[in-house]
Amino acid sequence: MQLIKVIHQLIAFLLEIAMLISLGMWGFHGDKSIFEKLLPGLGLPILAAVLWGILAAPKSGYRLDLPYRLLFSFALFCLAAFLLYRLGHTTLALTFAGVAIISTLLELVFD
Repeated sequence: MQLIKVIHQLIAFLLEIAMLISLGMWGFHGDKSIFEKLLPGLGLPILAAVLWGILAAPKSGYRLDLPYRLLFSFALFCLAAFLLYRLGHTTLALTFAGVAIISTLLELVFD
């Protein structure tokens, strides 16, 4: 059971990194000038990382309680999957969403 928990923590961390990458990809995509891409391309992942660090990080003093933390993290994962879908990466978006659902359910078991 301990091995499954460690694997889950690794997958959850990789999901967080993939979420930040997909937010940045979406921001830099399109026919905009570089200045119009910088704000969403860098700002959205930074905002998500700061909010995650405050509200969902294990050592945060303001960490949300379990049901709200799961809703917060799942909402960010759903946003990332939706943005991947909007970029045309349908299979990747569905895979990401599926792994996020499984990770969220496992978080209920291990927390």
